[in-house]
Order: sequence, then structure tokens, then C-alpha cells
Amino acid sequence: MQRYFFTVFALIFLFTCWAVAAEKFIMITASGNPNAHEQKLADRLVGLGFEVEFHDDDEGDPVDTAGAAGVMIAESITSGNVADGYNDVLIPVIANEAWVWDDMGLAEDGTQFKDVDTTIVIQDTNHVITQGFDGEVAITSQSVTLMSASTMEGDARVLATVKGTGNVTLAVYERGAQTGKGKAPAPRVAMFLFDDTPSVMTEDGWTLFDRTILWAIGELVQPVEPKNALAVSWASIKSSDR
Repeated sequence: MQRYFFTVFALIFLFTCWAVAAEKFIMITASGNPNAHEQKLADRLVGLGFEVEFHDDDEGDPVDTAGAAGVMIAESITSGNVADGYNDVLIPVIANEAWVWDDMGLAEDGTQFKDVDTTIVIQDTNHVITQGFDGEVAITSQSVTLMSASTMEGDARVLATVKGTGNVTLAVYERGAQTGKGKAPAPRVAMFLFDDTPSVMTEDGWTLFDRTILWAIGELVQPVEPKNALAVSWASIKSSDR
């Protein structure tokens, strides 16, 4: 995999200089308490400057999202408890449970899979999340389950597929993009994180995680000149449309 110096420099600058000013990120789990793998995700969010607020998957439909920068739906949840409950929230939603992707209009019903692999294949090198990555990327140090789907809905921008199956394992929707359930009121992400994936993630895997979060909340924006340079927005997270 080819990496670029400007990418490394930009990320070093990002993580040493930027903070989210303690805005919260909501995480929906099976019990309202994180398991060991989910705690690693929460710790990473804390490292980005968020306070993480945990909620049980049958607590509300949706829970109160006031003051939150985004919502992460953990793979441990029961899909029927969440279903389409977060389709209309006006903040970004990152869904790690593939069996809510159809309820959210991200993937066609019945096309979700649990693929076992270590490696993804970058399909879109022009998106800011995958900038500097090319071809095969080992995102875990050993084979684990990766959430995936063979068929995405609407205006999905497919960023990566599972090496062994070709199924989509990372896809994003801009605010206003068409999904199978209508236009997304805020960014939506279908992401590969099965329950135990975080415990064996490589640095490349975590880089993609971090960038996905920052892109979703509007703090990592599409490249500007010179070509292939990352651009970071230092504006307040609380924009007028949230």
C-alpha cells in the first residue's frame, strides 16, 4: 500500500492540535454498557475529544440526541430494536450493524454478510477518508468478521470492499444523498466494525475509523488544491444545520 507524506503530516497536525470541545457522541449498544471491544471504540472517540454517552438499544426510538455530534450504532445491538429509529435524526449516524443497513436504506434487504478477512480493497481513492490509501489495506492483524453487503442503495459512495468476497464494507452518504428510504438528513455511514474487530485493528484500520468520524461530523473535508492534499475544517462542530 502506498502512503503519502502529506497524509501523515496532516494527521499528526490534526491529532496534536484539534479537539472537539467535549461534545458528546452517542453509542447505542446491546445493554447500555460497552463490552471490552466497544470500550476500545469509545476510548478512540474520547481521544478525538468527545464525551461518549451510552444507551441501551431498546431505550428509545431514537434516544434524545440533543447536543450530540453523532450516533454510533454498535454491532452488538438487536437489529429489530433499532431498525429505522435513527433514519430521521439530524446528526450523522455511523452504523456498524449490517442488519440495520436495510432499515436505514443503505443496503438492500437480504444482502448483508459477515465476511471473515483481514483486508479490504480501496475502491475510491479520491475520497478524503481513503486519501493516500490504494489497493489492499490490512485493517486487522488477524482474520475477524467484517460487516458487509453485496448491494448498496441510492447514492452510496462505496469506499472499500472485503478482499475475499468483494462485498461492500465501507460506504458513505453525504447529507442530502438519496438512500433507499429517502434523502439522508445528515451524513450516514455503513462501516465494517463487527463486535470484536476493534480489538485487532491495525493503525491503518484506526486511521480509517478516525477519518470516518471526522468526515461525518464535517471536520474533515474534501481535498482542495494542491491535488491529493487533505483539508481539515477547524470550524465549530455545531453548524447551523444541526
